[in-house]
Amino acid sequence: MNRYVLRRLALIPLVLIAVNFFGFAYAHLVQPAQLARNPFLAVTIGASPVLPVYFMRTCGWCCWI
Repeated sequence: MNRYVLRRLALIPLVLIAVNFFGFAYAHLVQPAQLARNPFLAVTIGASPVLPVYFMRTCGWCCWI
């Protein structure tokens, strides 16, 4: 029973990190399409690479220490 609980506790942070990344990647990659459809902010920009932006957003906050 203890092994099952420890396995679940170890799996939860990994799943949360993966869900956070996929949500960020979706929002980041869809943003140019969203901006292209907005008549007030008609901007045609391409999406930048996801991983460098994601690491700057998630790991950048701890690098100032």
